[in-house]
Amino acid sequence: MNLLDRTAVILVEPQTPGNLGMVSRAMKNMGLRELRVVKGCRIDHPDAFKFAVSARDVLLGAARFES
Repeated sequence: MNLLDRTAVILVEPQTPGNLGMVSRAMKNMGLRELRVVKGCRIDHPDAFKFAVSARDVLLGAARFES
């Protein structure tokens, strides 16, 4: 397993769904795939998908946590 496969990006209480989409896109560009979201906005919001562009797979695979 390489370093990229063992790395997760964690967003704590993101304020806007667009942030989720933009982070997903940046992650995909860098080869990262594991996104974790703690509280904050919904992962399935239309704005998140709009900003994710071709990184919808990263966004859809995001894990959501309450704490």
